[in-house]
Amino acid sequence: MGIKKEVIIGDCRLLLGDCKNILPSIERASVVISDPPYEEEAHTKSRRTMGSEGLKNNVLSFVKMNEDLRGFICEQSTRIADGWIMFFCQAEAIKIWGDGIESKGGKYIRPMIWVKPDGLPQYTGDRPAMGYESISLCHSSKQKLAWNGGGATWCVFDS
Repeated sequence: MGIKKEVIIGDCRLLLGDCKNILPSIERASVVISDPPYEEEAHTKSRRTMGSEGLKNNVLSFVKMNEDLRGFICEQSTRIADGWIMFFCQAEAIKIWGDGIESKGGKYIRPMIWVKPDGLPQYTGDRPAMGYESISLCHSSKQKLAWNGGGATWCVFDS
């Protein structure tokens, strides 16, 4: 199955669907920002989520990340991107994504985080909640590294 949903936001094109079907059809992109499937550690029966029906145990319905899929995503992202490549991921996987990009000719730059202004509590109550999302910041190496903020701290706050 191809694209499930496409949204145009200014000059940006947001695609929702299975990356194995979508990525090969993309010729190029200025930037690739991806939220790929989580690692095996996130797929536990103790995961609890809050939905319209209230709090419930919820095993993630999507496939967990494996090395073949990661290699495919890294290869396609490096092929497509003119510059920045960003993977939202578990903290434990930041460098793994960076290594994957480097194995395809790109460059791992550094770990980043997105601080969630409305992060949910840890519903199991057995550990602190994660109020952030980890990001592996990489680059395709096709252009010189340049950050729009001229090197300023990247900080996004939702109000």
